[in-house]
Amino acid sequence: SDAKGNDDVYVVDVATKAVRQVTDNEADDNFEAWMPDGKRLVYTSQRSKNKDLWIVDLESGEERQLTKDGKDDDDAVVSSDGQWIAFDSSRGGAQAIYVMPVAGGEAQVRKVTSGTGFYQVPSFSPDGQMIAYEEMDPASNSSGGIWVTKVGGGPSVQVSRDGQSVSWS
Repeated sequence: SDAKGNDDVYVVDVATKAVRQVTDNEADDNFEAWMPDGKRLVYTSQRSKNKDLWIVDLESGEERQLTKDGKDDDDAVVSSDGQWIAFDSSRGGAQAIYVMPVAGGEAQVRKVTSGTGFYQVPSFSPDGQMIAYEEMDPASNSSGGIWVTKVGGGPSVQVSRDGQSVSWS
């Protein structure tokens, strides 16, 4: 919500409809993703003057910074087993898709896409073995299609020439 002039993370109890603010600082906190345990959220924060990934424990309120690169890290998603986070970042030049273990840190970040495209918005397959993502042309603001690669890296396969979002079934 940006009710205070900046984005903060809130959660809503669907049974009671009670709203609880999870983050509260001057920087924008957004693009949150639930951990499979339902007890933590991964989100993007601009507290360090660029976009980095953070995780918050919803019971204790403890927050921990996951990435600390000088380039933006954004659009985090969590694997169904809760072990991996995928995100997009321009940390290596052109924007690409990266993965890191939830328990790991900056030293464990690994690029899984290759090429010079502008890749964004990753999505784990239900079994956590594959990642789909969108290729975007920033100059024309048009999609270059949907691609899929293995979490461990390797060649990517284009599965759609004009798709802009991924839904696994």
